[in-house]
Amino acid sequence: MANKNLIVLSDGTWQDLDQPFPTNVVRLLEAITPQTLEGNDQIAYYDEGVGTKQVSIEPGPIDKWIKIAGGALGMGIDHRILRCYRFLCLNYSPGDQIYFFGFSRGAYTMRSLAGLIYNCGLLRSEQVRMIPRAYQVYRQPNSNKECAPSGSEAIAFRQKYAITDMPDGRPRIKFMGLWDTVKALGIPNIPGLRQLSKIVNRHYEFHDHKLSPIIDAAFHAVSIEEQRSTFSLIPIDHLSTTKCGCLQQAWFPGGHGGVGGGEASVAPLSDCALQWMFKKLEESDSGLRFDAERIQMSFCPNSQHKISKGQFRIIEFITNFLGKQRRIIPIHTDFSPKSIATEVISVTALERLQGVKGWLPPNLQDFYLRKQLGDRWDKLLSELHEVAASLKL
Repeated sequence: MANKNLIVLSDGTWQDLDQPFPTNVVRLLEAITPQTLEGNDQIAYYDEGVGTKQVSIEPGPIDKWIKIAGGALGMGIDHRILRCYRFLCLNYSPGDQIYFFGFSRGAYTMRSLAGLIYNCGLLRSEQVRMIPRAYQVYRQPNSNKECAPSGSEAIAFRQKYAITDMPDGRPRIKFMGLWDTVKALGIPNIPGLRQLSKIVNRHYEFHDHKLSPIIDAAFHAVSIEEQRSTFSLIPIDHLSTTKCGCLQQAWFPGGHGGVGGGEASVAPLSDCALQWMFKKLEESDSGLRFDAERIQMSFCPNSQHKISKGQFRIIEFITNFLGKQRRIIPIHTDFSPKSIATEVISVTALERLQGVKGWLPPNLQDFYLRKQLGDRWDKLLSELHEVAASLKL
């Protein structure tokens, strides 16, 4: 039997195939060809974003509020992880290649799915009914160390139920492509709601979004300009213990949708992040065949854009009400145009700096200042704190 490419794609909050303008997840899905040049099948599984559930075929007011609540609280993400996991368990054969792609909470879903596989392995198809038990094991490492990936209970579970032709029952993930991972599960941790959020969000604390050693290549496009506190970034830790051979996180201009797509008004920017992902697929020799000409791209780093308020204006009001939080670009980030570092300022952002007069987001400005000052930055901050403390006296 010929080997297959199994591609799992998870979309962003309130995003599905029916949206007026597609996200980068959908556009990449559309670009994937049915077979590779060698004639191997490429089978894709698309997971719509959280908050897309409808009660009836003809959506009404109830559906709208269900979508708002589901998206705002991240409801249903557990079921989405399990559906993606079930797809892999039922379709994987020895020698198949696995690929993950996700945007927003969909990116978080893919990282959690990788954590589930690392912890429990991939179940043999005849053991598919044990998926709920696998999730129970996955949920317990914080309270039961024996359920951690190297714990005796997790090892015993993999030996009994996982595929037997792979080391420890865990297949490798050939490529993981992500756009602006946000967690935002449960209730946002903001003043006035902190105690409630602590109680509600405890349900989601078990998710393992760190990159595990079973991932061969991972690329993450993140937003420079997103400031909404409800879209708090979950970056890839470049100092993690992953043995990932290819790893890069790149900072792109635009807000959340300007990186992951889903808004026509920012397509020239989000297409830049999509084109970057296509390039990384080629450079990493991923083995995934796609035809970028099947989709129409309009990338333009210098485009003037205004972030859309989306289909639910009340959501925009709520997110603005909950406050803003500027993202911090790490000091180790490289801004050389052809850098192969694990964290970079994207070429798109560098081109925009040159091409758009006055474009210099505050966090990018802070980054350049810290980069120039180097070790003097910490000393300067310490002196400023001392001055501030003396003024209070």
